[in-house]
Amino acid sequence: MKDPKTWIIEQLDSLGYTRQGKFKLYKMYSEFLEETKSHWIEETFKKRIREIYREYKDYGELDDDVDEAYIKREVQVQKFRDNNNFLRKTNRQTYRVVNVVQEQLDRIEEIQKKCDFSKFKIKKHKFEKSKYGIMQLSDHHWNEFISDKEVLTNSFNFEIGAKRLKKFAIETINFHKWKGTTDLYLFFTGDSINSPRRIDEIENKITSLTDASQLAVYVYTQMIVELSKHFNIHIAHVVGNESRIDKDMSSSNPLARQNWDYQIYISLKNTFHFHKLEIDFIDSDNPIECLVKFPNGFNAFLVHGHAIKKNYENDVNAFIAKYALERKTEIHAVFSGHRHHTLISERYNQSSSLCGGNSYSEKTLNYNSRAAQNLYCINDDLSYNAYKVDLQNTDGYEGYELLEDLISYAVEKQSSNVLINKYLV
Repeated sequence: MKDPKTWIIEQLDSLGYTRQGKFKLYKMYSEFLEETKSHWIEETFKKRIREIYREYKDYGELDDDVDEAYIKREVQVQKFRDNNNFLRKTNRQTYRVVNVVQEQLDRIEEIQKKCDFSKFKIKKHKFEKSKYGIMQLSDHHWNEFISDKEVLTNSFNFEIGAKRLKKFAIETINFHKWKGTTDLYLFFTGDSINSPRRIDEIENKITSLTDASQLAVYVYTQMIVELSKHFNIHIAHVVGNESRIDKDMSSSNPLARQNWDYQIYISLKNTFHFHKLEIDFIDSDNPIECLVKFPNGFNAFLVHGHAIKKNYENDVNAFIAKYALERKTEIHAVFSGHRHHTLISERYNQSSSLCGGNSYSEKTLNYNSRAAQNLYCINDDLSYNAYKVDLQNTDGYEGYELLEDLISYAVEKQSSNVLINKYLV
């Protein structure tokens, strides 16, 4: 098994340090995975090719009179240095991640002791006939701060998020009671938290992110308990790209679980299990995608949506065909988020966000984005109806309870759309 960087260098040496050689190497991703056993996604593979190409392409041709043995010796020395530097960097990052995870676990234990879950009770409902509904929760970005000075039509913080979620819960109860829903499925489709990209940023903000994730758990717990007064609750989830802990988004299951969405899901599951509150959690072997099979035969497919391109029909049809071929399973609907923009079609459903429009969606993507989430009702013939709930305005709504000592903003006066830095109290 070869070191990934060494493998790329050897291939460029063979193909040549030219644009043609670089583009030929782009197409060798499958060979790269097989020979290096790496977990890099294709985007990371191409990025590293570009970096190595820029580093080595200007070395030029060596003079003919240079001793060949000397050249070979220097190449071997440089290869040893490259391998040694790569291993040292990998080890440093591993040790730092271990320290960060331990800090995170200690902080979660500390916060859990402050949360009074004893007042929460779950009611088990018995109905003569079951009817199924869905509440999709996507792109909540709890620790994102959006200023109305930057985005004139929107602002967002924890307090606004708690009000919007409360409004969504009320609308969910009204809608699904009207539809006669007995069993409500909560689909968490990723990006509950914004996460920094680099390990050193994580070290600087780990307590902030941990506090934000546990505050999200506390708010979601209140929402789930409220919903459970009317429906039997089932919960499924996938992870999003913005909530990843590491620099790159991996397709490997163990690495993909290094994600704040997964941490929130596990915290919710453990909380309800510890307090013996009966909630059905639907685990998936793959944190990036989840197949939910309803008792009536309806099959829902959950993804965050960062791998779905603009021509979404092709990607959605690929998901459906893959499961039909490999698992002999018909997918009736695909549920995703990611783009902060509501889209409902025959088999594909894309949720907007809880945070609403920010400078990126407004100015870069040119979206007129609003805070909104989706509801769905599953029919007896395995068709479904979809309903968008606008959550932009929350006048007259009182939000869910927050743990005030976890909310301490330190946002630059001139900043517009940044991660909230919260310090330990």
